[in-house]
Amino acid sequence: MAWWSLLRRSTAASRGPTGIGGNVVVVNRTKGDATVVIEAPGPAAPPEPPGHPITEHDPFDLDVHEAIAVPGDLPALPVYVRRGHDAALDERVRETRSGRSAAVLLVGESSTGKTRAAWEAVKDLPEPWTLWYPSDAGELLRGVTAVASHTVLWLDDAQQHLLTPGSVDGERAAAALRALLRDRDRRPVLVLGTIWPRPWQRLTGPPPDSGDDLHAQARRLLVGRALSVPTAFTGRDEQALRALTRRDARLAEAAARAEGGRVAQFLAGAPALVERYLTAPPEIKALIECAVDARRLGFGTVLPRTLLETAALGYLDAAQQDALPVGWADGAFAQVSPPIRGIRGPLSPSMPGPDGPAYTLADYLEQTGRVTRHGRLPPAALWDALHDHAEPEALLRISASASERGLLRTAVRFCLKAMEIDPSAGRLQISRLMSSSGRDLEAAEWAAAAAEAGEPGARARRLSLVWDAASRLNCTSMAAQADADYWLGFGHDENEEHLAVYEAAGGDTALEEAQRARRAGESFTEDVEDSDDDPPPERAYPSLRAAGSRFLDLLRSGKGGAGAAVAGLIEPGDIDADLPGSWTQAGVSQWESGRKGLGLDLIRHGADLGDFHAIDHAKGLLSGDSFLSWLREVADGGNIQGAGRLAAALTREGSDDEALEWWLVALERGYPEVLIRVRGLLARVAAEEGGEDKIVDWYQKAAALGADDAAGIAADLLRAGGRFAEAALWYRKAIESGDRDSVEDLARLVADTGEGGAEADWLRDRAKAGDSAAAAGVALIHWSSGEREEALLWLQDRGAAGDVEALRTAVDLLAGDAREEEAMALFRRVVETTASRRAVRPAKAPTAVPGRPLPEIDARSPLFEARRILREMGSAGEAKRLYRYGWDTDGGIAESWEAHPPPPVRPARSEP
Repeated sequence: MAWWSLLRRSTAASRGPTGIGGNVVVVNRTKGDATVVIEAPGPAAPPEPPGHPITEHDPFDLDVHEAIAVPGDLPALPVYVRRGHDAALDERVRETRSGRSAAVLLVGESSTGKTRAAWEAVKDLPEPWTLWYPSDAGELLRGVTAVASHTVLWLDDAQQHLLTPGSVDGERAAAALRALLRDRDRRPVLVLGTIWPRPWQRLTGPPPDSGDDLHAQARRLLVGRALSVPTAFTGRDEQALRALTRRDARLAEAAARAEGGRVAQFLAGAPALVERYLTAPPEIKALIECAVDARRLGFGTVLPRTLLETAALGYLDAAQQDALPVGWADGAFAQVSPPIRGIRGPLSPSMPGPDGPAYTLADYLEQTGRVTRHGRLPPAALWDALHDHAEPEALLRISASASERGLLRTAVRFCLKAMEIDPSAGRLQISRLMSSSGRDLEAAEWAAAAAEAGEPGARARRLSLVWDAASRLNCTSMAAQADADYWLGFGHDENEEHLAVYEAAGGDTALEEAQRARRAGESFTEDVEDSDDDPPPERAYPSLRAAGSRFLDLLRSGKGGAGAAVAGLIEPGDIDADLPGSWTQAGVSQWESGRKGLGLDLIRHGADLGDFHAIDHAKGLLSGDSFLSWLREVADGGNIQGAGRLAAALTREGSDDEALEWWLVALERGYPEVLIRVRGLLARVAAEEGGEDKIVDWYQKAAALGADDAAGIAADLLRAGGRFAEAALWYRKAIESGDRDSVEDLARLVADTGEGGAEADWLRDRAKAGDSAAAAGVALIHWSSGEREEALLWLQDRGAAGDVEALRTAVDLLAGDAREEEAMALFRRVVETTASRRAVRPAKAPTAVPGRPLPEIDARSPLFEARRILREMGSAGEAKRLYRYGWDTDGGIAESWEAHPPPPVRPARSEP
């Protein structure tokens, strides 16, 4: 090799990301020869781009499901049946081959063919295309900056990369993917993923009205990039399937046996998995349910055998445990491990981890188990086992799951263990937990500890706490201490704790910093940085004086009179419809200058454009009768405000019948709060002879126009008049329009009159169709008739079918009957069911990244509600204790406990 070639290769290999050589290269030339010596190693070479040529990938390594096994020599994958989403996916792939970067997410339930569709779309991409499959958000973040052009970034089960409870890795991953797609120097790349519908909705749904937007980056990445994969083969898809059954016996069996067209799921062996689970003996079912619960609480996909074996005992009663033979676990794992119909068994062996042998729960069985375990409380044995075996990155996720269930001490326990492993993690999460249970002093102490440990978001947390404490102490200046003493002197004992919080969070210094931050427009929250969104363009409007001058010029020109002058104002740079008040002001100016007719026309035009103050201006310019005549013209012209204001004016004048008609017109046009505004008039009409019928007629007309509550009010009036059959009919109409209060009214009517069997049947049918309010109504009929146990059984059956509100109704009934223990036990099921609905599949092995803020913890809602229930039953002491300390994992209210941060660890001084 020539010396200059060796030199070029050596220096190129030594360059870092900036292109600056990291090694010193010395060249000795003697008589045309050369010796190259690389003397000093410098910075490491840039990382190789992740991924391998697509032809080197096995589809099963990319999580394409293995199909069912049938006799015969067949390829590893069944013949592929193309469906509607395949054509759209092929079009996206063609775009990337032409040089554009793109992202596509296939959205569908488990085992519906999403991953197979993705593989079919890219398997034939030619060189230089490569494919990279990061296992989770942490691996993605570590490698995404090295991704080169012509790379398929494979995100199977993308919820594992983008939705990471207890960590912001998912948001950081979404932001990094957006940056990759915008990077012109690395085009083309294809981000191709699959995801379940529930996490898709959680990532792309509307941001919350208050609090942090935890998925802003993911929403921007995903919205508009989804392709839906149907659950079943129907229509043309089913015809295409049957046309291919002769070519593949697996397709023929699936087409013949799959229920409801769920061919892809059958091919993956899902029915056999579910059957194995549902018919398993107690110890095997315990292992599977333990695995399901561990996953939904936040544990990773690799489940240590010791965890499952220990925690599974908590799923067996005493008699079942006594019946277990010696070595039961060996036999149980031997039964759940073997493949079923060509796919992995319920718990298939994984690579051993630090805790020894490990297993992975089958994907479809996990999703099925989340349904069967819905609302079931995990036993204490599982929480203990999770604490003993959870990897560092899972500890904060499991803490968040505990907090959702009101297990405050358990949640803190997991945070403390996370701190043992990573001293920079966990403090801020404990601060939020303490705040959620009203323990603000401990929250402030943990926020200060988090700030000292360098946790991101700790400063914002500390400023928020000191600001809130100062507000409660009525501090509007720097003299917070003096204000606190003043309020304490008046006997406000609770301010003693607020003062302690204030001082623990930093006192006057922190308040001063917070005030500076507020003046600078800084929020006390920390969001993932988003630098690619341009601010909205500023829009400059002309002044009213300039618009008035333009108006007068048009008038003087004589081109078309006043109408043309008005139309002439709406030009670029002049008054537009976004400023209807401009027309009103121009009208007032014209009136004051003597052009009264033109002024009223302009004011009316302002009213028609939506200026709420236009009619008030006209009222100030016109006398009573003249104003009413002008207002009639406005109302007759279709103006919303005009109709409502005319109805109100006629009400004041005593023109009741005409006023009632105009209130209906106003209602139809969308005038706000008509039912509230008309109450006084209706009360006056009720005193007249025949007034009650007139009122009922008016409410019925209002209901026909879609007025909320109108049908229910009409029903109430009919019931008060003893017209029960008509009342029941109108209660039905109210319920059908969404009036939940009328359900209870109808139930009371049926129970009180002893009639209305048809109404009870009607409510029962609606309840079975999913109407939770109707389910409560059926229960109230039983309850009010003395059939209390029947009412509770009915509500619990509806709860088992997924109706959480039915369970809440049962809790309220039990609480009203002073059955405290039953009410609290059932309410814990409500809390567990609600938490289960929020649960999504966590990442395979996410990496906790120091230096990122954690999502807000919300344990407040279930404990708030539980406190209310206990208070209503007269248990104020227990209510306070539950709110502050939460539940224990065994179901009881926790005894008092404290959680103060440990003293900061100072580096030891070296001896001189």
